[in-house]
Amino acid sequence: MSNLDDTIWCEKYRASTIDDLIIPDRLRSVFVNALEHPMQFPNMMFHSSGAGMMKTTAAEVLAKEMCKRYNTKYKKINSSQDGNKETIKDEIIEWGSYNGYSKAPKIVILDETDKCNAKTFLDPLLSTLESLNKSVRFIMTANSLQNFNEYSESRIEVYDFSIQTQEEGYELKKKMYQRLQDICAAEGVNYDVKTLQALIKEFYPDARKMLTRLYSCYLQHGEITGTSFNNRSSFDKYARLQELLLAGDFISARNVYCSMPPENDIFTALMNDIVLKIQDPIKQMRVVCSIRKHMVPHNTVIDKEINIASMFAEIILTLR
Repeated sequence: MSNLDDTIWCEKYRASTIDDLIIPDRLRSVFVNALEHPMQFPNMMFHSSGAGMMKTTAAEVLAKEMCKRYNTKYKKINSSQDGNKETIKDEIIEWGSYNGYSKAPKIVILDETDKCNAKTFLDPLLSTLESLNKSVRFIMTANSLQNFNEYSESRIEVYDFSIQTQEEGYELKKKMYQRLQDICAAEGVNYDVKTLQALIKEFYPDARKMLTRLYSCYLQHGEITGTSFNNRSSFDKYARLQELLLAGDFISARNVYCSMPPENDIFTALMNDIVLKIQDPIKQMRVVCSIRKHMVPHNTVIDKEINIASMFAEIILTLR
């Protein structure tokens, strides 16, 4: 594969338009209306009871569509990593205080606000909302509203991405199934109905996990068939190993692996779990490339331990 964008389907097939988003219609109508009235675009908080429900993707789609329609700008900030007073001053206030002649405000996406320090970042930020009201709008994402309070909700519209009704869930499952079919068709990959149904049954409503496991199945079998996706517990044995890889401890990771019975499911385990824990999409895709590169020849190499050690080294160097 010559292009990193071709390596992981959850990035390659990431939604890029409002119509691509697999979200409840009640949210889609709000977003469509907000785009039609840019100066009435509210500050928003997207939250859900779990990850992978297109909150961040929806925020990026909205921001990019605003830029496309009204020639404005947007930026994305990871609140868990960069949530501090310097970011408020340099990345938000100075950047957003002037919007030139644009007919729409600039957009700031604050991702993972539930993981930031409320006292040192979120609370000071909220006090600046009114001063930036004419030039900036905020779209925040979170899996929990633990940092949110009545003061916050009075200034920011809260939108729940969680499934509200059985009918809503049924419609989204149908759309997700169609999306999986479309991906298989676009990639020219054989699939069977039962495998796609099993995938949705096991991981719905986490769209990111579904696409990651779909790709993992393809890497392992060359097609999307004959997989039940219900054997996640068998990968728990690699939990400690993955922690060491994420921490960059090469020696300990090798020692843990060498103490385990040799099994080829390590590649699937890494694909299913460690990739989802990597925030940077470029690093995520490079790790996928490394897993695939070492998985393909594993059964034919002379020294399998060296092959695994090489993969560990590449993963750790990628994440540095």
